[in-house]
Amino acid sequence: MKKRMRISFKPSLQTVLLIAVAIAALITLTFRLVLTVPTLHVAEQTLPTARESLSTLWNAPIEAPIHIARGLVALVSPVTGVGMSRLPSVLLGVAAILVLYIVLKRWYKYRLAFFGAALLVTSAWMLHVARLATSDVVYVLAGALLLLLVALWHQQ
Repeated sequence: MKKRMRISFKPSLQTVLLIAVAIAALITLTFRLVLTVPTLHVAEQTLPTARESLSTLWNAPIEAPIHIARGLVALVSPVTGVGMSRLPSVLLGVAAILVLYIVLKRWYKYRLAFFGAALLVTSAWMLHVARLATSDVVYVLAGALLLLLVALWHQQ
């Protein structure tokens, strides 16, 4: 008789909360993404297209994450439009929220990290910055990454 190995995956509460934060951020930031402002705003119209954004990396290196995200979205989906031009900002906004969750979990407990990330997800400023196809969301991500570097530096 052979013994069967059972592989069980029991996620911890911290893993479940991280997944919940990511799903809540995606739902919140993509809800009615195109219908809220159906046309591109004036600031969004001045941005380069996905093909041009990869070639302009050297002109504005601080905005490299948004240019790379635009290039990746253009590679994955050939569809263009208002929603697809705003999707890289949404993805970078979700990344900033997850980085903030990780930082708060390192400094405090997972419960406070969940509520801090939930506050950032539902703040009007974050909803505005992460839903427009501008490069402003890069500064939010840079701030979150800077906090992560400080957390790692204080850990040693």
